[in-house]
Amino acid sequence: MNIVPRQTDPSTIAQALQKGLVVVIPTDTVYGIAALARNQAAVERIYAIKQRPKSPDKPLAVLMPNDMQLIESWVVIPDEHRSFIQQHWPGDYTFVLPMKPERVGTLALQGATLGIRVPNHAELLQVLATVGEPVTATSVNRSGGESLHDMADIVALFQGAESAQALGTPDLLWDWGALPDKPVSHVIDLTGKKPRIIRL
Repeated sequence: MNIVPRQTDPSTIAQALQKGLVVVIPTDTVYGIAALARNQAAVERIYAIKQRPKSPDKPLAVLMPNDMQLIESWVVIPDEHRSFIQQHWPGDYTFVLPMKPERVGTLALQGATLGIRVPNHAELLQVLATVGEPVTATSVNRSGGESLHDMADIVALFQGAESAQALGTPDLLWDWGALPDKPVSHVIDLTGKKPRIIRL
């Protein structure tokens, strides 16, 4: 488990993700644990680290850069929801959208829809733009536990896990110290004509 400082070049974090590593990243809400979304082994490690059961009803969301052309190469954005999405990205909203038919099955442990968030975090957006494809991300905690804002708490969470579990820790932690105390993102399903709130 390697800890790198805030000043680390975003390209270094992007390269780690592209190599298949599991990385703890800062966001505009809480710390997240991330991996390349098409890397089955890395995504499965996130589930193992969080001790979260894999369920088709609760797939992990992805982060993407603020690039609508790239996003629309993965999902269909209904015209009736376009302005609403653009009002809230970048920001703390995850929108569930239908995947393009040709993309279904190309990401690990995803169905025919995809929850996407564009975070309001400049350095993380640089990472995502360099990666250029969906990055699976979820809050850093054990499943059912409290989301974490302070790197000191994250280090404490994982101490000893390497010896207890072969897949118990992430590979890299990007240390931004204590993040502002904010809630996790809102999640809204936009696959139908009317928005459906999943988490507010």
